[in-house]
Amino acid sequence: MRAIADVRYSFTAQFFCGAAIFAQCAHAIEAITDLSINEESKAEHRAYVVGAIVQSAAALESEISEVVMYGPGHHLGSNGVDVSARDFISPMANVIDREQTLRRYEMVLHLLRKPQFDRGAEP
Repeated sequence: MRAIADVRYSFTAQFFCGAAIFAQCAHAIEAITDLSINEESKAEHRAYVVGAIVQSAAALESEISEVVMYGPGHHLGSNGVDVSARDFISPMANVIDREQTLRRYEMVLHLLRKPQFDRGAEP
């Protein structure tokens, strides 16, 4: 008999935390600086805004990849993996992974018979 350990780290929460930190930093600059005057503050502000956007996009990308690989309910140590959904999606992982991020969410939601999201709605 042999034991196999499945150890992994989910980056989704880390990316969302990073995005929130960058957004807070951008907001702090907005609160104390007239961005139309100070070029250094403008550059720092843009860097934080771009960082927040990139971290948010990375979180979305990470989460849908993890759902396809490990199944819904895998995250944050919830131990609530929907095994039947994971087993259903798993054979289609290569096809799903070729799509753009939002299209992958649409495909997974459709395959799992979940409500689709409205691209024009506020998150």
